[in-house]
Amino acid sequence: MATTFEDFKQEIIQKISKIKKSESYHSMIVKSNNYDELFNVVSENVSWFAKNKIITYLPENLTLRGSLNLMNVQITQLPENFSIGCDLNLTNTEISQLPANLKVGGTLCVAGLLITQLPENLSVGGTLDIRSTSIPQIPETLSVGGDLLLSWSGITKLPENFSVTGDLYLSSAKKITELPENLTVKGDLDLTNTQITMLPASLSVGKNIIGFNK
Repeated sequence: MATTFEDFKQEIIQKISKIKKSESYHSMIVKSNNYDELFNVVSENVSWFAKNKIITYLPENLTLRGSLNLMNVQITQLPENFSIGCDLNLTNTEISQLPANLKVGGTLCVAGLLITQLPENLSVGGTLDIRSTSIPQIPETLSVGGDLLLSWSGITKLPENFSVTGDLYLSSAKKITELPENLTVKGDLDLTNTQITMLPASLSVGKNIIGFNK
């Protein structure tokens, strides 16, 4: 496993060199001078990089200023102390666990992954998308700056005194049967097709409650 940017870059170049008609991708990677530039190439051409299995891991202690799209990339884990300034898309990867203290400045999408829990001190500046996962609970230390998407998930309960800055989507989350005390949702609350039959008196919703007809 590479320990420096240049070592990691050379690994990628060697893999690309073995593939026919890859000159344009080879040229773009060669021109990259740091991890942000290299992974920007990957994100913009993620289908090709995923198909050819070019990226199989991320370097330790990786920090990115921009976004990273790893959709369909056969990667199994994220490095410890990983921090990213914008969006992180992990859709259809093989990741089953997120590292502790993960920081994502924008949207984090782990929809459909085999993740069963969120790490402590997870910080997401934008939307957190955990739709269609088996995650049963949300850690009290979770920080989300945008929407929280829990539709079709295995969520069973939310923490008391929990606050969502944007919208909270629980539609078709069949295992949750009640909302916690002092839940604050500053946007919309979507309860469509859930088992929730009562709303706590302490619930605060800034916009609309959707799909609650009990």
